[in-house]
Amino acid sequence: MTKENHGPYEFLGSMVVNLMNIDKSISYSFLEDELHISRRDVSAMRQGKDLHVYQYVRVISCIMDEIHLEIECTAEGVEECICNPL
Repeated sequence: MTKENHGPYEFLGSMVVNLMNIDKSISYSFLEDELHISRRDVSAMRQGKDLHVYQYVRVISCIMDEIHLEIECTAEGVEECICNPL
């Protein structure tokens, strides 16, 4: 993987780590049970490894649902995102 392509995965990995740290009940076991993904894949995501973006989206969505967090983005893009507790 080239260095240019690594940035988005690092960002997603950081997001997974930060969301998992919000609530200690969000564990490897919880994600394995909820999403039927391996502990190895969850660990790879936490490290920002090159996995399918869809896997990151599934994990982030699951965690956000569990901690009742919603992210709204405007048409202008990610710079305009707002986090709202549900």
